[in-house]
Amino acid sequence: MPGLRPFHLLTLLLLHLGAGAAAEPVWTGFYDGQNLLAWQGQMRPGIEENFRDVIWPALTAEERRAIGRVNLDFPLENASHPMNFYADAAQGRIVLPVSSLGFLRDIVLAYSWLNATGHSIDPITDYLAMLKYQWPSRLAGRRHRPRDVLGIPDDATANPRVSREFQQLFGTAVVFIIGHELGHLRYRHPVDVTPEQSRGQEEEADRFAMELMRRISAAPMGMVQVFSIFSHLGRYSSDPGTVAGNMTATHPLGAERLRALASGIDANLADFARTGTSTATLAYQARQLREFALLFEDPGVQNLIRQKGLTANPDLLFPRKAGVSVVTAPVGPGQAGSPFSGNYRGKWLNTRGTDFDVSMSLTRQGDSVRGSYNFGAGNITIEGAVTGKKLSYNWKWGTEYFGKGVLELDEAGEAITGTWGYTRNETGAGTWNLHRAE
Repeated sequence: MPGLRPFHLLTLLLLHLGAGAAAEPVWTGFYDGQNLLAWQGQMRPGIEENFRDVIWPALTAEERRAIGRVNLDFPLENASHPMNFYADAAQGRIVLPVSSLGFLRDIVLAYSWLNATGHSIDPITDYLAMLKYQWPSRLAGRRHRPRDVLGIPDDATANPRVSREFQQLFGTAVVFIIGHELGHLRYRHPVDVTPEQSRGQEEEADRFAMELMRRISAAPMGMVQVFSIFSHLGRYSSDPGTVAGNMTATHPLGAERLRALASGIDANLADFARTGTSTATLAYQARQLREFALLFEDPGVQNLIRQKGLTANPDLLFPRKAGVSVVTAPVGPGQAGSPFSGNYRGKWLNTRGTDFDVSMSLTRQGDSVRGSYNFGAGNITIEGAVTGKKLSYNWKWGTEYFGKGVLELDEAGEAITGTWGYTRNETGAGTWNLHRAE
């Protein structure tokens, strides 16, 4: 992008997004010390150069006077959260733990490689939810680092398309994150404030960062990845053990803030498009932010993410082509074209109007049917019986959720519609709209 130098193995994320769901301290030891020392030497020079030569000169003289002297600090680890970046006004520094930089580097590289090579990006959100609800006890002795679990090759950036996307996401994430931290310093935001004041400070710092990006002509592509990650790692109001104080203690991310960021993109489409990013792509990024906001408003969506995290298996988060789910299975002998047997795709819709793309795999023996489906939130099992063109079934998701449902074939036997409900109900929770995938 114009005026922005490539970053050297560097990723930055936003501070003040709130503590993780797990008890503290938990994040020491996620990466080994030898890697952290090596990454510190690789990352620090590029970050400091871009801060000194690109970001700082974009500030006005008045802004520089208000901020004063500021240094970048690179401790090896931070125990309280996998990505706990923050500004320390008392010491005039922005703190960027190397372990957090390494984690974000791995996640953004995974997104870039999966997206550029035609693979599904769903395993990334499964992985993040798994960390939120299973780290550290349930992942002890198992693969847990992003690139290892997600199957990202060591030479991922040898692909020119992957490399370009990776650098763009890194670069624009850095501008936004450092800009946000500078915003806190510029406005001298105090730490001990009410939740309402805290939310106002975060939005003010966001606006400062967006204005800085506009000046540098950096489209906010990496910023959207930042908030995607924090939206899935963040503490939700319906999480077990969460109370109002926990939600507001450390600057939580919320729906209002995400919508304000989306509006900031919409308001600056023309300026951001001068970087060569199409207005359609920018508008899509804004829509994504508004979709992330649902995670903080819809208990049903929060339950989906929670079950995803509780049931995710690191051995099943391998790369797969877009549109293909781990639930998809080969059709058994003699079952091809048989009613309620095979693979189906379509929409799963709940009564709050939230819909998900879904993959379903069914195996029929006589009038009995077994199978499972997946909509990016773990596998849900099905068992039922067929009567004519109707399948009445029981479903179970993890250990906490279960219910009943009805699926019905159309006359051609290719499309399925139906309903589902909780506990003993076959209706009342949502609907189905599926078609045969073979």
